[in-house]
Amino acid sequence: MVIRLFIFFVMSVFVWHFLGWKQGMAVPDDIYPFYITAFGFYVHSLYATFFMDDVRRDFWMMIVHHLLTLALIGFSLSIRYHNIGVMVVFLHDLNDVLLDGSKCLLYMKKRGGKEYPIWEHAATAGFISFVIVWFTMRLYWFLYKVLYAAGYHSIEIMQECPLYVFFNTMLWLLFFINVYWFFFILKTCYRIVSGKNLKDVRENEKTEDQQETKKDD
Repeated sequence: MVIRLFIFFVMSVFVWHFLGWKQGMAVPDDIYPFYITAFGFYVHSLYATFFMDDVRRDFWMMIVHHLLTLALIGFSLSIRYHNIGVMVVFLHDLNDVLLDGSKCLLYMKKRGGKEYPIWEHAATAGFISFVIVWFTMRLYWFLYKVLYAAGYHSIEIMQECPLYVFFNTMLWLLFFINVYWFFFILKTCYRIVSGKNLKDVRENEKTEDQQETKKDD
């Protein structure tokens, strides 16, 4: 699947040319378990957002995102647009690793009543990497590779593209959700440039107080 991703990323038109495309075609053995795993992950993420995570300012947007992602995964697999789906997952998941890693580093700043500034510096470096990757992959490359392949190449290459409008509408909604979240990212960048501490600007004040209390305990 790594070779497949490389081909799709370099030449996005190959999401339609590679091994051809037809309705009911077999899903490759390396893609099917990947899809099922991704679907299970977002089912868990939806449950965690409702019942486990703190309620943030973007709570409902997160719910919409998870539902939209599950719909995209299920639809692209059933209609055999899995090559596009693999690209979408690839361009999104690295950001989650960088974000969660930066949060873990930030949580290590204060332990046992003492503060360790080096961990905040490390978290800031991780967050900067996260911002660069978010803009590059979720905005620029997603627009240039995925939306262009799904919106233009599909019509150019195939005489019939089932549910073209529905599929592309979902992809554009995902793109605009990424733009919405980039607004929060820029607010965090402004905090850093202004000399303030790194924090998740989506947190409500009540949530922040609760987290600080847990850290002190």
